[in-house]
Amino acid sequence: MAEFIALPVGQGDAFYLDRGDYTILVDGGKSRSKFPGMFHRVTDKDSVDILVCTHNDSDHVNGVLGFLKSKLNCKELWLPGRWLEVLPDLLVPLPDFVNRVGSEIINDRKIGRPDEHSRYPSSVEEFARRFEANTQATEETLRRDAEDELHILNTAEKGWPASIIRDLENAEHWDTPPWAWPSQIRYEWLGGYYYHCPASALTLTLSVIHAATRIREAAILAFRKGVTVRWFKHDPITPRGGIPGVLEPANARELLTMRQRKASLVEYISLSVANRESLVFWAPPTDEMPGVLFNADSDLAEVNLNFSTQNSLATAPHHGSEANARAYEVVEFYATPGRGDSITWIRSDGRYPERPGNSYLTKTSTRFCTLCRFGKYYSPNPKQTVRLFAFKGRWFNHMDCSPCTCWP
Repeated sequence: MAEFIALPVGQGDAFYLDRGDYTILVDGGKSRSKFPGMFHRVTDKDSVDILVCTHNDSDHVNGVLGFLKSKLNCKELWLPGRWLEVLPDLLVPLPDFVNRVGSEIINDRKIGRPDEHSRYPSSVEEFARRFEANTQATEETLRRDAEDELHILNTAEKGWPASIIRDLENAEHWDTPPWAWPSQIRYEWLGGYYYHCPASALTLTLSVIHAATRIREAAILAFRKGVTVRWFKHDPITPRGGIPGVLEPANARELLTMRQRKASLVEYISLSVANRESLVFWAPPTDEMPGVLFNADSDLAEVNLNFSTQNSLATAPHHGSEANARAYEVVEFYATPGRGDSITWIRSDGRYPERPGNSYLTKTSTRFCTLCRFGKYYSPNPKQTVRLFAFKGRWFNHMDCSPCTCWP
């Protein structure tokens, strides 16, 4: 019997699907230390066939890092293709990486300029939003990617590029807090190199370093654990790859080659956290189980689903944020006409008064939350584990799982 579980992580997404023939975990929430124990306790499993990380937000990837660092196991790890493209730049000593990123931030006019302090974003996430908003800049990066198709490197065994295997084997731990940096780099940063630069440049650089560290750590942990990796590049027009009939990308294509990066390192790392490039996956239906659509933080822009979502289970995009409201229309459009209400929505979140938005709250179809709220006030109810099982082509909730009680 197929089973779906939304784990009650403190913040973020963590969704488990047992199809019977495959077990799948998509994202792991924000806590590295607590997630492995929670996963084992809730699912009674110590391994999965496929572990997916949809993008580089801490409330999606941190639990994945905890999973990889623990005694839990996975046969395959599916990661964003952006990570593969920046990985060679991350397998260097920390001082080299810090100086390179700092130099880009100070000298690249698209990011900010020392004489115009307000132009520096406060974090890599803010820079990603600015970069996404600048359609011309984004398209230029994609164009340079397309040109770079001529410079490809064949991937090695288990999905790792042969050119970086030695670096993966020799990579040492990064001490990312500034107070743990080697004395030379602390002096350059805090005493000399950035003495005449705004504090916002340092703040942005630290944010980029933390985002890069998550990518680097995931790769090193998976490599040393002997996990097979698959890489998926955001591509809403021609998605392909995955395991047909089991788990398929809905807005990405699986990469079988590695390209050298041409755009700036900061641009690439910022796109790794961007909701726009959040990976979406579809678990096709079986005779007993309706389909499952894992939307992560995507708004499904430019995505054309080539399957029916009728009776499916869909995760609420970006925890029910109103900024991603378009995704609901897309998912319901691909149900049989007039059957949008047949879709069951699953929302995972922490305690945030602005979420879910009205587009989620006004849904008349079945909804479940790991944590609900009442109107403007936080819900007094504790977090719950959302458990559903499939029977004769429909999803049903377990008796200890209550439907959503959120309202506007």
